[in-house]
Amino acid sequence: MRAAAYTKARNIGSLVPGVGQPNVDLMHVASPHDLADLDIAILPGEFAVAENGAVWVTDEGLPHRVVFFLAQHLVLVVPAGEIVDHMHAAYERLAGHEPQQMLRQYIGRPILGGSRGLGCLSPDHPRRPTSSSRWSSVPTAPLS
Repeated sequence: MRAAAYTKARNIGSLVPGVGQPNVDLMHVASPHDLADLDIAILPGEFAVAENGAVWVTDEGLPHRVVFFLAQHLVLVVPAGEIVDHMHAAYERLAGHEPQQMLRQYIGRPILGGSRGLGCLSPDHPRRPTSSSRWSSVPTAPLS
């Protein structure tokens, strides 16, 4: 997201304390239809994956899960200590968790500087993978 998009935004919602200047209270929106004109949503992510920029999100504590998809721009904030190196580590982290009746998914591969998402890692982030792909050492199984 470019700074211009933020400065031009009329409706901003944030559920991350101290991040942004929200003027939409996402916790007290009566109907998901009221989010149709949300320009920017700033939401917490559980953890992120350095390999591909994916962020694990849930709708826990969020009255309307559609906020992830209706906002013109989505900003996901993840604590620096909650970044794993690759998807294998991410799925290991999720192992043993019971599936629940709520939204739990990866918001995958945000477009850096694009109009629909904000990359969770800058290109020079120290935990971002280098040019040597981690996939080259991942064993693969034949499809059955």
